[in-house]
Amino acid sequence: MRKLLIVLFGILQYYNCYADAGNAYRYKLKAELSDSKILTGYVYHYTYGEPYDSKKSSFCDYIHSNFNSTLIIYTEVKSLKLSESSEMDFALSSNKITFDIEEILDVLLINKLEFPAGDRVHILDSKVDYQYLQKAPLNIDSVYSEWMENCGISLINWSLKNDISKIKSKITKEVNAFYDVKNDVLNNEINSYYSNLKKELSAKKIIFIYSCEAL
Repeated sequence: MRKLLIVLFGILQYYNCYADAGNAYRYKLKAELSDSKILTGYVYHYTYGEPYDSKKSSFCDYIHSNFNSTLIIYTEVKSLKLSESSEMDFALSSNKITFDIEEILDVLLINKLEFPAGDRVHILDSKVDYQYLQKAPLNIDSVYSEWMENCGISLINWSLKNDISKIKSKITKEVNAFYDVKNDVLNNEINSYYSNLKKELSAKKIIFIYSCEAL
């Protein structure tokens, strides 16, 4: 049991998962920075605190009081429904901008989306993968393992050549094999496995997602 907890903690840390209870929001905003630059995009906020209330403060004041010192804004995201109860956002790594919160002079809140605490935005390095999202996928399937508890793998496929059932079965066996025979070096090894698998599937027009929900 102790080994399982250590493994899960390591994986969650690696993928920057917010697999914990609390409130989760996606804000679309326009921010004016101290260098006169104007940024429009999406910010994700995970908090145990009070949600934003326009009657109590401006959104600019709320950000300065409730967000971390460094803010990440995605200038563009694409949303995809994975199931009836699950939706994921995708953003290119090149559309991710990080800046100090003290640079913000003013903020216009355009809209707000509340979602279940857990992973919402998935970062893609490949522009080719991102372009896949212009069309509806042929199918979406999930891989679950007893070892992953509240986490899972989603396979989003855009090619008729792929046998998703076969790919899913192969991944399930490989993931279970890691936990069956590996030891304390498991975290690095399985993260490397996921990284290589992501590249392998991308070449087959499949986007690989590892995500977690709140316990």
